[in-house]
Amino acid sequence: MEKKILERVSAEPAYRLVLYKILKFCATPRSAAEVEDEIRSFPEMKTAIHSPNVLLRWLEKVGGVERVAVGEEERWQTTEAGKKVVETQAPRMRLRELISQEPVYSDVYTQVLRFCEIPKTRTEIEELLQGNPVLENPKVYPTFFIQGLEAAGGLEWNGKWRTTEAGKGVAG
Repeated sequence: MEKKILERVSAEPAYRLVLYKILKFCATPRSAAEVEDEIRSFPEMKTAIHSPNVLLRWLEKVGGVERVAVGEEERWQTTEAGKKVVETQAPRMRLRELISQEPVYSDVYTQVLRFCEIPKTRTEIEELLQGNPVLENPKVYPTFFIQGLEAAGGLEWNGKWRTTEAGKGVAG
């Protein structure tokens, strides 16, 4: 079951963090309205094509969330398999893995995370990294770091790039 959930979460890179956040949020049973409001509040949903309902159905279909009766009300709750995926896919874990996979760039990742604690534009990040000898041979562009940190849950876009709470914890 965990494998199916992880495959579903990973199959949609644009929604990976949103799906993770839904699983985490629903660890406590939540009403449909609560879940929908929470999902709509995520910065990643500003440009989303799929509705919160579609995302919930994706997770329900693979066994990540289920509907449970609480009193006379139906609520969404993360399954045990979904909770295990939340543990293994936590942004802090993914960020640490990203940074440790390429030790030569670990300082650059950390530098970008610290820099974006105050939201920054792509141009500002490029200016920060301009002239860094680590990025010259082979040539690596700043977008490589932005995309990697976003995919791992360390940066999020909300008009500018901003370090997430998980990113702050790793950059600490």
